[in-house]
Amino acid sequence: MANQLRIEFENGEYLDVTPNLFDTRNFERALRNNRHWGELRDNGMRLQAFKAWSAASRLDLIDLTWDQFYEDPHTPVLAVVPTPEAVEDTDDALEVEGVGEGMPTARSATS
Repeated sequence: MANQLRIEFENGEYLDVTPNLFDTRNFERALRNNRHWGELRDNGMRLQAFKAWSAASRLDLIDLTWDQFYEDPHTPVLAVVPTPEAVEDTDDALEVEGVGEGMPTARSATS
């Protein structure tokens, strides 16, 4: 599940959520309503965090507002990252058997 995100909290706990189209739509709506955030291309980290927050809120897994989750410097949230399984799935999808075999290795810059 490449779309699954992990919300990590300062107490060591975490939540794994899978954002859906509704959560992405919520971010687009919030971005339009908060023009001071800037353009979509400038909000990659906010997009990921927002989708995780929206999914967790939709599923009643957290009771933090968006401001408490992301904007408050005392937020209990440490990070929003892809789940380890999502990273593994992505790594496997990028491997192509036989590609790179027999290729000469690069020389050291000090040689």
